[in-house]
Amino acid sequence: ESEIRISFGLLTSKIVISRASIKGMQIRKYNAIKEFAGWGIRYNGNQSCFTVSGSDALEIILNTNQIVLIGTQVPEKMQPVVDDYLNT
Repeated sequence: ESEIRISFGLLTSKIVISRASIKGMQIRKYNAIKEFAGWGIRYNGNQSCFTVSGSDALEIILNTNQIVLIGTQVPEKMQPVVDDYLNT
């Protein structure tokens, strides 16, 4: 409840985002090819993306205005979790 942990693959480091560093979040559509030149662990300016397929992601906006996208295949199931996280 106090942080979000991202672990992507066996050989990558884990990323921890504290609740205090989150400005906002939402589920959104994105285009992996146009925005990040593909899937995987990608960076584009102040945006980071962790995804393997699809076009739905959890977008986390940090207090520093950096954006982290985490791909999801079940956005309809993730939305209530996001709502709950933002309202607690």
